[in-house]
Amino acid sequence: MLFIGFLTIDRNDRRGPEIAEKARKWWNDGERPSGLRIVASYGAVGTNTPDVLVFEADDNLDIQKMVNFWAPVAIDVHPAIDLLDFWRTQGMDIPAQGH
Repeated sequence: MLFIGFLTIDRNDRRGPEIAEKARKWWNDGERPSGLRIVASYGAVGTNTPDVLVFEADDNLDIQKMVNFWAPVAIDVHPAIDLLDFWRTQGMDIPAQGH
């Protein structure tokens, strides 16, 4: 199932090195649950807008592992649908990505 996570990081937090080390463990050392597949991640440059993580998960336990692992980063998770695909089924002429 597809999910969207809104990630809020306190930009004034002094734990930058701690978060960088967590990232290494997550991406390089196998801490990311195998049932969690990252589809995309976006951030708005120069704003306090939450970063966006789009992912698929096999079950809720993998999502809970992610939320627990990334503390103190606040992650607000919501089920998602692909709106472009939905709009296409409604007859909207939306070109596929890259066209």
